Amino acid sequence: TFDFPDAGTASGQGTFAGSINSNGEIVGYYIDSNNVYPGFLRTPDGTFTGFDAPDAGTGLFQGTQPASTEGLTDAGAVTGTFYDSNNNAHGFVRDPGGTFTNIDIGGSLGTYAAGINAKNAVTGQYVSSDFFGFVRTPTGKITSFDVEAGTAGFSIATINGAGAVTGWYVDSHATWQGYVRESNGEITKFGVEGAGIGSGKGTLPHANNSTG
Repeated sequence: TFDFPDAGTASGQGTFAGSINSNGEIVGYYIDSNNVYPGFLRTPDGTFTGFDAPDAGTGLFQGTQPASTEGLTDAGAVTGTFYDSNNNAHGFVRDPGGTFTNIDIGGSLGTYAAGINAKNAVTGQYVSSDFFGFVRTPTGKITSFDVEAGTAGFSIATINGAGAVTGWYVDSHATWQGYVRESNGEITKFGVEGAGIGSGKGTLPHANNSTG
C-alpha cells in the first residue's frame, strides 16, 4: 500500500491510483488537505513525482486528474483532465519529460481526456449541445464523433494500439449500451445478452486490448 506524502488524511482525502504500465510505473492523483487534486507518478521503487498542469486551478476540487483506466503509456506519457480556476475542464497530455500540452475542443463546455495508446493517440469526450467523442492524433489533429444523436449520456473508456475506441452511451430507452469505434470511423453498437433494459441498466465496456 502507498500514500502520496502530501495527501490529506481527512474523510474523502487521500491517494487514488489510476493506471499502471508494464514497467510498474503508476499514475494517479491525490486529494490534499485543502481538497485540491494534484497528479502523481510513482516508480516501482516507490519514488513519487507530483505534478500539475500549468493552467490547473488551486481552489476547492480543482487540479489535475490523470485518466483512471489507461492514462499512462509504457514510455511515460500521461493523459487526463485538469480543472482551471473557473472550474472549466480541459484535457492534457504530459510527455515523459514533464511538458504539458492542453487539449481543448473549440466552443465546447468542457473537454475530458480518457485514454492514451502507445502511439500517443488520445481519446476522450467533450460537451457542447450534446455529448461527443474525439480522437486526437500525436500531431494534434482532432476528429470528433457521435455514437447516437441526442444521447443523454456518453462516455469514452479507452483507445487501443490500433486506434479503436470503446465506451458506452445511453439509448432512447435510457439504457446503457456499448460501442466500439474503429480507426476508420466505423461504429458498432452492442449490448450483452440478458442485460437489463431501462434507466441505470445495460452494458458498459471499460477497456479494449490490442486484439480488439
